[in-house]
Amino acid sequence: MKITGTFDVTLDLAPFLSAETGKLKTKQVLSPDYEEYSKNGISLLFYGRIYNRGELDGGNSNKSMAEVLYDNFIKDSFHSFKNINGKATVIVIGPDSTTIFRDHWGEGPSIFYTDKMFAGDMDTILKISGISPQIDKVSLNSFLRYGFIPAPLTIVRGINKVPAGYVLISSKDGKKLVNLYDYAEFKGETLKIDMEDAVEEYGRLLKQSIRRRIEGASTVGALLSGGYDSGGNIAVLREVYDGDVKSYSIGFRDNPFSELPYAALMAEKFNSEHSEYLMDDKDLETLPQAIKAFGEPFSESGFMLNNAAMRFVKDESLPVVIGGDGNDQMMGTTGKELALHFLIKKKGLTFVQKLFASLSDNAFFDKDNVAFKVRFHNNKILNVMRPDNFGFNGHLMRTVFNLGKVDEHPVFASIPEKYNDFEDFHDLHNFYLDIRHSINEVILNKASRLSAFYGVNLAFTYIDKDIYDFVKKLPLEIRLKGNVDEVAKGKGVTKYIHKVYTKPKLPKEVTERKKQGGFSPLAIFFADGQKRKKIYDYIAASAFAKSFVKERGLQSFFASYEKNATGRGYWFWYKQLKSNQLINLLIMALWWDIYIEKKTYNSVSEFLK
Repeated sequence: MKITGTFDVTLDLAPFLSAETGKLKTKQVLSPDYEEYSKNGISLLFYGRIYNRGELDGGNSNKSMAEVLYDNFIKDSFHSFKNINGKATVIVIGPDSTTIFRDHWGEGPSIFYTDKMFAGDMDTILKISGISPQIDKVSLNSFLRYGFIPAPLTIVRGINKVPAGYVLISSKDGKKLVNLYDYAEFKGETLKIDMEDAVEEYGRLLKQSIRRRIEGASTVGALLSGGYDSGGNIAVLREVYDGDVKSYSIGFRDNPFSELPYAALMAEKFNSEHSEYLMDDKDLETLPQAIKAFGEPFSESGFMLNNAAMRFVKDESLPVVIGGDGNDQMMGTTGKELALHFLIKKKGLTFVQKLFASLSDNAFFDKDNVAFKVRFHNNKILNVMRPDNFGFNGHLMRTVFNLGKVDEHPVFASIPEKYNDFEDFHDLHNFYLDIRHSINEVILNKASRLSAFYGVNLAFTYIDKDIYDFVKKLPLEIRLKGNVDEVAKGKGVTKYIHKVYTKPKLPKEVTERKKQGGFSPLAIFFADGQKRKKIYDYIAASAFAKSFVKERGLQSFFASYEKNATGRGYWFWYKQLKSNQLINLLIMALWWDIYIEKKTYNSVSEFLK
């Protein structure tokens, strides 16, 4: 899919540019999901899938979706887009302005833009803008630490991207971003409802969500991980659909914690044709393809799993594949760490945490031992209002990279941290970290970009607009079981309403075990010692390293990885974090070669030659 356009509407230019020549074209068919409607000098272009058409078209089913959205836009401007339930990017081009909307969760196509033009991918915007790529250090710092770059910044200075749930308006007065889903709207009213009624309504909404997404499908695909979310999907699917179901699970070779047996158990229970794929170090070869899907450096512990899943199902040509992504974050995560942070601050002991964090920011605490584990947990609790720091920490940022003093990403710096009680604190974290960052920038970003790249219609059942509007109004005790002291001791139950609803439907083997989580054990990708050393050499010789990396610090990092992260080790999460750091370096080197050096290889081995 190629989306290109110009903001210079005063020149009365056609809305599309050729990615090959940069010249304007009057017509360009972009995608099977692309629709256009024009009237009275205004053109509306729509990309995506809408699940609540009946609520938007006023009972007129003869109109195209683009015409329906046009009518709503004329009545209520861009505010009308807030009523969309689905994956959508909408572009409205008028005589005096251009308006671009991305859906609440960013499922629809990405939009990159400069002062003069916009495009649906990084490669195209670089080609047609003529920008000489310069790395934005604030964005690079964000990626190296957290694995992603929050919108509107991108890795390239002078190129921005439209955030999920925002409208970009370009006119003679300049450009402005408007947030359609702010914290005040999220906080809103709290429903007065008991658990029994809440569970009943939640079940009704989940069934409705699944019906919407599978409507008209002859066969439905389902991703199965072996937990409550994917299990809830296939269980409820079977309550509303009696057709053919194909389920898919991704596992890892030689993994003692495999969830594949639980996924297979649910596939058998709910009568689906089940397939499995086992990942190993060879799957690292597809990393350049994943980078092209994102257009930017992106790394997260589960993104290679998503990449494998989409490659696995793409040739099935299924009308729709349902996934359980986003449910954890919708209900609220990290309950224990939130409660501990809250209680420590309440007792006035946060200074102790900060002192330990400062004293432990050195090489002694960067080895696979109990000292590293203590620092990891202390920092996770202390910095609970920041994304998980699975990339490089302060000590390694100073010793491995030569970025100098870099400001914190403005999106992180703007996260409020004042609250009245634990419920208020939980809601702040739920909105700013779980939803705005984890769902919009990480979880659904990776799943949406990869599914679109491989041509898979992946539908997320738990982030339906009606479910979101219901869940955000629920009292905390229905979303998170336990008071703050119980939650701090690890006795709380997250996404409580979902578990109450789905537990009776699922096998006991699934509900009575500890969930592993949807991540890849990243060390498997670097299991081959010879290839690992080639990766070291490639990174060290890369143009990225020559520009931003200290050679001595980099070689020290490689030596430490060889010594501490290639054996069995003391703690799994040490090896996971170190492998995450190594893959971040590899991604930056590959991204630079792909987008700046314009190398066109498709596998990691081709880059290593």
